Amino acid sequence: ACQLRVSAEEMHWYVDRGAMILVTGSKFYGAPGFCGAVVCPPAVVQEFASNDRVPQGLASYLTKLDVPLSMPALRKALTEPGPNLGLMMRWTCGLTEMEAFNAHQGVYLPQIPVWVQGVREAVARSAPYLELLEDEGQQADGHMGGWNTTIGIRMFVLKLRGQPPQEVTLDELKRTHLLLRKDMSQDLPPDATPDERQAVSRKCFIGQAV
Repeated sequence: ACQLRVSAEEMHWYVDRGAMILVTGSKFYGAPGFCGAVVCPPAVVQEFASNDRVPQGLASYLTKLDVPLSMPALRKALTEPGPNLGLMMRWTCGLTEMEAFNAHQGVYLPQIPVWVQGVREAVARSAPYLELLEDEGQQADGHMGGWNTTIGIRMFVLKLRGQPPQEVTLDELKRTHLLLRKDMSQDLPPDATPDERQAVSRKCFIGQAV
């Protein structure tokens, strides 16, 4: 749910049982990072509509303008330093992506498990340099309502001649992840072919190095 890889029905199931749900628009829907929010059930909304007692230090992380009008007491207890323009812009992107996806959900949703299975097969073909990080919750067989697009991958490289590939370190993985997002065509040696330059000029945005 934190990554919004869930259906509206599943969200309602938790809210109906009084759960508060942390969500972000920056994962499944592709909005900029730090695009977070909390979905509150009616009981929590009612409590903050009249209860102005807040934990010490909350005002360091939350402002009056981050709280909906349906929670007047909580808004009153917080300061108003000015609009959080960054958060507004992030959620503008996130909501735009959500509306576009949901308008054609019947077309897109069935393609998710097909895409997931295709990626898993591509990783398998890339052995021994790529390996799936197996997890029961990461299968393409309908878990999470068919919304799950998370695929864990381990990466291996040849570090010593004559030795089998070794798993990359976290620092190496972060550097690889950074370089994938850059046009590296000008970093190749002068004798690089046009095809090689074209191949490394493509920017690839994939997952996170964790």
